[in-house]
Amino acid sequence: MADVVISFVVQNITPKLCEKLREVGGVETDVENIRDELDRMTAFLKDADSVMENSDTGMTNWVNQVRQVAHDTEDVLDKFVLGLMKNHQDGHQRYLNPAGGSNSHVDTSFDFANDIRGDALLEEEVNLVGIQRSKSELMRLLMENGSGLSVISVTGTAGVGKSALVRKVYDDAAVKKQFLSHAWITVPRLIIMEEILKDLIRQLFRETKEEFPEGMNTMNNSQLKEVIKQFLQEKRYVIVFDDLRQTLEWDAIKCAFPNNSSGSRLIVTTRDNAVASHSSMGIKENVYTLKPLTPKQSLTLFCLKTFRGVPCPSYLEEITNKILERCAGVPLAIKSVGGFLATKSNRLDEWEMLNRSLGSELERDNRSLNVILLLSFNDLSYPLKYCLLYMAVYPEYHLIKCNSLIRLWIMEGFVDEKEGRTAEQVAQGYLMELANKNLIQVVKCKENGDIKSCRIHYFLRENLLRKAKRQSFLMTVGKNSNDQWNDEARRLSIHGPWENFNPHRSGKKLRSLLAFGATDSSSVLELLKSCRVLKVLDLSGLPLKSFPEAMLHIHMFKSTMFLVSSYQMELEL
Repeated sequence: MADVVISFVVQNITPKLCEKLREVGGVETDVENIRDELDRMTAFLKDADSVMENSDTGMTNWVNQVRQVAHDTEDVLDKFVLGLMKNHQDGHQRYLNPAGGSNSHVDTSFDFANDIRGDALLEEEVNLVGIQRSKSELMRLLMENGSGLSVISVTGTAGVGKSALVRKVYDDAAVKKQFLSHAWITVPRLIIMEEILKDLIRQLFRETKEEFPEGMNTMNNSQLKEVIKQFLQEKRYVIVFDDLRQTLEWDAIKCAFPNNSSGSRLIVTTRDNAVASHSSMGIKENVYTLKPLTPKQSLTLFCLKTFRGVPCPSYLEEITNKILERCAGVPLAIKSVGGFLATKSNRLDEWEMLNRSLGSELERDNRSLNVILLLSFNDLSYPLKYCLLYMAVYPEYHLIKCNSLIRLWIMEGFVDEKEGRTAEQVAQGYLMELANKNLIQVVKCKENGDIKSCRIHYFLRENLLRKAKRQSFLMTVGKNSNDQWNDEARRLSIHGPWENFNPHRSGKKLRSLLAFGATDSSSVLELLKSCRVLKVLDLSGLPLKSFPEAMLHIHMFKSTMFLVSSYQMELEL
């Protein structure tokens, strides 16, 4: 995946270098030689990328060496261009379009929005397969379970659709009408109880447009729970805890909720039957087990995803049934394979090849869902691979705002401009393709059909993160993080408080630095002093009250995106 580095160098740095050399009367021949060599590296790494996962150690080491040469080349050219710019510029600053987008002409004959709306309507139909009966049963438990507080647990295997089912119930108009207060908490793998409680308070108070409690950020767990209990004391509420993993987690959370006689409900989704039984206080009737789809439902879902609702051609029926057997009725697996095949021809030999590939992969790795999702990842175009890999910068279950993500993609150089479409339109097309392949979860869409917010699947994110770290594409640090510092990594993502910060760490090779949910800005700003050639700096997750002085030390050779608190700037020096 290092060819993204090479692509950036070829498209952005070498033209700048040629321009500066012309200004000072230099010779451009050597730059062209560098460009040719970088192009050869790109071709090599693209070929190697397709066989890397199953290659031997020698091949892996060789690819890593070429990747490191690409990184070193970028470093050298950065410094050279910086030197030229320092010596031959007068410090001129320009403020650019905050959207960071292209001003290329838009072909108004291309009805991009209608195309997206059609896909969105189809996807809604896809998500309804096999869910109506389960929704009715869960609604009954929610609405007809007495006047006391009760806990309803939804359990099932990974990818079976627990969250999708509960979301349908949670968003139902009847539920919105019956319950005064609503909140949805996605439980992270590494729980920080204070953050969960604060998130819950924010959702509850925001819904009623009330001011957040004074001093909330300095409250301990007991104080935060008391705020929640007092707020909900006289209200009928429904609160979801999505993807609970341990009984201890529930025991720490449940005492925040008053057991009034208003008919309030807590809903838990979990993959663990023991957790489901424990959280429902042993009441079997309050545990709803979501089963995989039947063969008939599986085929319906598959045809919607693969053939846009048209019946499966007769000559593909047998191989389709074999593929669906491997998916075992898991909707996420079916949609992922269906989205993958929707981009292929309907040739029998190609489908048989896919079935054999799934078989051999599943024999080596019984985590079938990961295998199927990675199959879709490996089939992506190179720009889309970079875009999806980049999404591993976000913390687990993070709600991703797509406008911000698109700006980051563009600034990183991942978006290929296409004639007649702006960079933003191309990037929205990328998002829709990732959604169609079930590699991202769409949370909300705009009125014109554009994706407004999304999340990345937990199963896929873990694989992407390992791949990104192995290739020095990205490293993450933060609370409870045991990840080792990688001096060669080009991107750093800080998740929560950075407790084991070493002030001697250097950010001189970092191209991107992003902070999410950090409570202390001092360690980040200290690291920032050593950063010199950042392309992207997102500090919107830091509690900053003023423009960081450390940012003045950054030397920029091209337009650099800064996101600082709620303020956004793009500068070029």
